[in-house]
Amino acid sequence: SASSDGREVALDQLPVLRVIEVLLDHLAGAGQGQVHGLAAQLVDRLRLLGVEVRQHDLRTDSLEPGTYDLAHCRAVLAHMPEPQLVIRRMVEALRIGSWLMVEEVDVSSVRAVDATHPLAESFNRKACEIYDRITRAKLFDPYFGCRVRGLLEDAGLTEIGNEGVTFIV
Repeated sequence: SASSDGREVALDQLPVLRVIEVLLDHLAGAGQGQVHGLAAQLVDRLRLLGVEVRQHDLRTDSLEPGTYDLAHCRAVLAHMPEPQLVIRRMVEALRIGSWLMVEEVDVSSVRAVDATHPLAESFNRKACEIYDRITRAKLFDPYFGCRVRGLLEDAGLTEIGNEGVTFIV
């Protein structure tokens, strides 16, 4: 049983949610259709809990339309050559009133915290050089986070919330 605000609820009485969790499988040498590292551990644990786990390539595969309650991807779309296609496929697979959660990196705010520090200008210049090299090499788009809202709007979504988080180190 599960406890929620002091009431006991039998686990078999909880609502069934259908969820899309998009994992990036081409990192660390993983081939198409393979899941490695932490993602593999997550998949293994879900299977042990009796969760049906299916693998798709959202760049090429469609999902059942209007079926899912939640779609989530984190640090995936910035690696895709056509992220709008993946977003559209996730949106099409959601039921009306469902949720799409996209978490992506954006390094636009990476800069020296103290602009008066003697190394601030050098740090800022070097950080820009590194991110520009990553962009030119097409490894991923380090500035992708600022594009997410527009891509969600282009996919026809209207109730969109977004936020940015910056860590000071």
